[in-house]
This record gives sequence, structure tokens and C-alpha cells, in this order.
Amino acid sequence: MPTGLYTGTGVSHPFTRHTLEFELPVSASTAANKRNPDKVKLKETILALHERGWSYRQIGREVGLHWTRVGQILRNMAHD
Repeated sequence: MPTGLYTGTGVSHPFTRHTLEFELPVSASTAANKRNPDKVKLKETILALHERGWSYRQIGREVGLHWTRVGQILRNMAHD
């Protein structure tokens, strides 16, 4: 009866799940929280730039968000 993963060798595979070590990528939400920890200030900045006539894309580049997220934030602020 074979004892390892390699049939007849008696040797288990050297790269089993518990021995692999690698860094997990930082999630997008964690990265965004690090970039903009103060959400109230972020929203105020977005609103101020929008009132100055900046486009969603310009605002997005300035604050580090995708331009569609800038639009979502502005729409949500209009509904509140």
C-alpha cells in the first residue's frame, strides 16, 4: 500500500497546504480605508471640488477614488 502522494515512492508532496507561506493581497476596501480614514472629510472634499466645477474624473484622481464612486457619493449625498 503506498504511503505518500507519489504512488509507490513513500514520499509525501513537499508543498502541502500548511507549509506554503505567502502574503495575501490587501483588499480594495482596506486600501481605501488607509487612503481616506476620515469619510466625513472625504465627502466634504468631494462636494467642495464638485461645487468648484471639477469633473468626476478630476475629483477621483485628486482623492484616489474611481470616478464612478465619486458619482455614487455625490448622488447619495443629494438623497440625504
